Formats: sequence, structure tokens, C-alpha cells
Amino acid sequence: MKKQILLGVESFDKVIEGNYFYIDKTLFIKELLENRGTVTLLTRPRRFGKTLNMSMLRHFFDISVESKALFDGLKIAEHKDIVEKHMNKYPVVFLTLKNVEGNTYENSIEKIKYVVSDVYQEYLYLYESGELNERQKNIFYSLFLGKSTEVELQSALQFLTACLHTYYKKRVIVLIDEYDAPINNALMEGYYKEMVKFMRGFLGSVFKSNEFLEFGVLTGVQRISKESLVSGFNNPKVCGVVNNEFAACYGFTEEEVKSACEQYGYGGRFADVRKWYDGYRFGNQDMYNPWSIVQYLSRGKFANYWVNTGSMDILQDIFFKGSVSLKDDIAGLLTGTPIKMQYVEHIIYPILYDSDDIFWSMLLNAGYIKPCAGSTEGSLSAELVNKEVRNIFADCINLWFKRQQRAIHRTIPAHPEIASVVDKKEKT
Repeated sequence: MKKQILLGVESFDKVIEGNYFYIDKTLFIKELLENRGTVTLLTRPRRFGKTLNMSMLRHFFDISVESKALFDGLKIAEHKDIVEKHMNKYPVVFLTLKNVEGNTYENSIEKIKYVVSDVYQEYLYLYESGELNERQKNIFYSLFLGKSTEVELQSALQFLTACLHTYYKKRVIVLIDEYDAPINNALMEGYYKEMVKFMRGFLGSVFKSNEFLEFGVLTGVQRISKESLVSGFNNPKVCGVVNNEFAACYGFTEEEVKSACEQYGYGGRFADVRKWYDGYRFGNQDMYNPWSIVQYLSRGKFANYWVNTGSMDILQDIFFKGSVSLKDDIAGLLTGTPIKMQYVEHIIYPILYDSDDIFWSMLLNAGYIKPCAGSTEGSLSAELVNKEVRNIFADCINLWFKRQQRAIHRTIPAHPEIASVVDKKEKT
């Protein structure tokens, strides 16, 4: 019997307890324990299950809850040695920064204070336990109330791990979802330097030489370079879209999608499902867009679902500030010609727009383009991922082209092939 689809839910316990549609990704826990670093950074496009997987990790490891019932019948439960050794054995700190998108630095700092306050509220029992001294209690309460100084806020996560270690006598797992969201937003809003300085301290304090840390996991879209942000980390293990590790843990495999389509009565449309939502490649693994698949299974209609989940700031920034050669390559992508690129492993911020390879690498990380079959890191060809992404590209170019036409002084002429694509799209 097919299960109800609950759109947009990112809480693992809510999905499992409600018996909602779920494709089992719990073997991610096993792979993480076998392949993690002291700090592991996992990058994937938006809406590829990063938050749901982090929620799953939190419920599996968290010492303050009993999670056996949540994982009964799931794949990780078959590995009894892992369950016995690790389930509910660690204090866990989990937070997401995905909504830290203020239009000023001060506004974003206030939002981070709210995020931290919500986290501290979960651990008020530490304040009331008698384990903290008066100084610790004062700092704890200030962070809980959202009245801390910026210096105290930068050390908030490290301080919380110290308090948890004092209480449980165990080292702490720290999970930070969408770590790069405040940085990317600050870049677009014009206060990058202030935000990256804050975030370097905020993340560095908990992940560098922290004696109370068991291990840390961060997720995001872009792989921000050590020089820009993570110089304070203990050399994080980075696993991105070009790596084979964790390749099948985010997104849906073809077998998973085919089975789901059959279950919901869309098996006869599978070829069209593939055309619209397949095409992502993580390492050597082909994957489908999970957000779009779930939306399609729920609605039974082909549409551009992914574009509605977030802004297209990266695309628009590229179109407005990129070079003439970049516009030529964009035109080629829309007409089916792959681009040639060198993958830039870490994005150095602020972005200076002096290399087309940086643009393509950002688009590869963000899920707009994919390596062509047979590509190697030394000779990488890339193309648009699927029909949905092609539609997104055409829409964004349409906006760029219209703005170019309205500009009084154009420094970059509109590309004739792009104009042709836009004209065809408007007629249809």
C-alpha cells in the first residue's frame, strides 16, 4: 500500500512516526562512521535531503532520546554491531543556518542569535542541573536569552560542547546544516568581509582543537576554501559532488525512483520522469532530484518544481557579471553543446569573476550542470542536467536578456544565440 507523501518535511522522526513516504538512506550512518574525518564537510545541491539526513544522524546518535523504534525495519538496524555501539551514545548539537539571510550584517547576527537561543533551549536542563558553576550559568543564560555579545556568540557552540561534556562525561557530536548559507547571502548583500570574519570564529571555535568534540559534520552547497573560511578547522574531510564517498546517500537512485513510480501508479511514465528529473552525477553514481521526484509523485504532473525552492542568485550573478566567453558557453549549453572546464575544488571568496572555471564549478556544485560521460578531472566536459534545469536556465537567461535590452549603457552585448533561445521560449 502506498504511503502518504508529506511535502517539505525535514524531521526524520516526523516522517518515520507518521509512516510517510521515505526512501531509506540510513546506511549513510554506517558509511559516515567508516569514512568520516574529525570534521566532515558534505556538499550537495539544495533540496537534496541534507537536512533530513542530518536529522536522521541526530536521532541515531543522541544520548538524550531512545531511538530504537525509529530505526526498526530500516537498513541500519541490520548492522547490530553499529546499533549496539553507537545508537544513543553521544550528546549531539544540531542546528541549521539555512534561514540566516539578513539584508545587513547586524540583521544576520540577530538571526544567528535566534538559532543559537533555540538550540540552548533544548539543553536548559544543563542550566538547572547543578553541574555548571556561576560563571558558566551566566554565559549559558545569556546565550539562551539571545543577549550575548558577538564574542560570546562566536564561542557559543564550543561552550555548549563543554557544558554537555561536563554533564555526560562524553565527547559531543556537532551537526551544522547549510553552513555556507550566511556566507553566500552576505556576498550577495554586500557585507561578506564582516560575515566571514564572524563565521570563521563561530565554526573554528567548535571544530579546531576542541577537546570536547567527538566529530563534526557540516553540509552545504559550495566548498568554501580554507583561505576564505575554514582555515580554523582541523583539515576537514571534504566530500562533494565529484567524490565517490556518500554518492548514493543524497538524492534517489534510478532503482529507487523506478520502484516509487510503480508504487504510485506512474510506472508507464518512467521514461519521461528520467528526462525531466534524472541526470545528476555524484562521483560515479547517477542520481535523481529527490525534491522534484516527491513533488511529481504527489501531484502526478511534470513541472519545474526545483526552481521554486530557492533563489537563482548564483545564476543571475554569473549572467550579469560573467565574461563574453562565458555567454558563448551558456549559449552552447542551451543548444546542446557541452562546455570544457577545469573543476575548482574550493571556491575562494569573495568571488572576483576572473575565471570562467569558478563559475562552472559553482554551477556544478549547485546542481545545474553535470560531468559528461567519460570526463576526467583533467579534461572535464559538462552539460545541463535535465529538462527541468534547462527550463530554469532559459527562464534565468530570459530575465538577464530583458535587463540587458533595457540597459542604457551595455558593456556586454546580448549573445545572438541566447536571443534566439529566449525568442523561442517566449513564443511557446
